Amino acid sequence: MIKGIFQPWSWSGTLVRSKFWTMLGMGFLAVFFAFLLFPPRYPGDQFPIAIKLVWIAVLFGAISAVVRRLHAIGLTGWWGLLGLLPHFFWPVVFGWIGTPKI
Repeated sequence: MIKGIFQPWSWSGTLVRSKFWTMLGMGFLAVFFAFLLFPPRYPGDQFPIAIKLVWIAVLFGAISAVVRRLHAIGLTGWWGLLGLLPHFFWPVVFGWIGTPKI
């Protein structure tokens, strides 16, 4: 279980459902704690660069996890681009990614 989680930017291979959700949860926690550690100084202030860097790292890790999860269910990683379209995002995340390999 640890091997897949600590290779978040690997674009090859597959990812089982439990590792997928663990990676997304760890990414959410990383961004949450970055907001706690580096809050904006006053209302209307831009976010500090540390929060932006954490968010970008988590974003690339999440995209990698989606691609590897799609590989695990027998689809190409390009199907993940449907997540960029507003009406297709939730069906992709909760529909295809949650299904077992057929």
